[in-house]
Amino acid sequence: MKVGHSIDAFEEFAKTYDVEFHFSTEQEILLEEDRAVVLSSSQLDGIATHISKQSGLGPFLEENARQISPVCMSLYVINKATWDLMQRRAWDKDKMLAMTTMPYCFWDQKEERGSNLKGVNRWELGPTTLAFSDRPPTVTITGNGGDFGGFIRRGMVTSRKFGMPETDDKVVPNYIFQELEITALLDEARIRLHPEPSDELDYDFSESARVFHNHGVHLEIPGEHVNLEVKKRKPARLSGTVHVLIGVPSQPESSMRALLADVWFWLLRRLMEAED
Repeated sequence: MKVGHSIDAFEEFAKTYDVEFHFSTEQEILLEEDRAVVLSSSQLDGIATHISKQSGLGPFLEENARQISPVCMSLYVINKATWDLMQRRAWDKDKMLAMTTMPYCFWDQKEERGSNLKGVNRWELGPTTLAFSDRPPTVTITGNGGDFGGFIRRGMVTSRKFGMPETDDKVVPNYIFQELEITALLDEARIRLHPEPSDELDYDFSESARVFHNHGVHLEIPGEHVNLEVKKRKPARLSGTVHVLIGVPSQPESSMRALLADVWFWLLRRLMEAED
């Protein structure tokens, strides 16, 4: 766990899931001072052991996946074809753009400024849903987001929007707003909790790396175990190596949800370690 939680979040979680938190003296002092507390690995393992005996990790994950929704998601596909595609870029050719994202992110000329040189417009996260199936272990993410459609000349975008001549030959990512469903079989997945930003991945047209680091997980999966379905198209099984980042943005009005997300992702890793 990387981000602390309030006494209200711990009390609501304990009441909802019949769990006792065994805080250290230092943690109790922080809570008395109305400051956030970060649970240790051993404390999270204790919760996992309790839930395993109480209901089982798989059933808990199945029952509570929707409780941490909506989730943000970025899916990256690493293979020769996608790397060749990145060579069309004038910058960051050694970084891979996300193939699908939740929320929807796209290039917008009106957003270009000193603090946003690439003109990224990131919509608010919609009602995306996370689901989990225990047999076999599978995660499914559904909702609206962006589907990468290759690169497009800036001039084509501005001419469509503003009726201007196509004089700008620079290319920008072309993300198309779509209904998406990603299903990933996890039996061969590598799971990293609170992932550090990867030098190989481009987070510009994606939810920020900080969100995934604070309350999220990074799944590295063989492409043949991931299915991407875009509305009105046949489902596509991916090739190469797929990276799926799932995160939960922090929201003060639902503080327990962030705590539940941290516990949920921890239990997911524990379950997959037990399955090895």
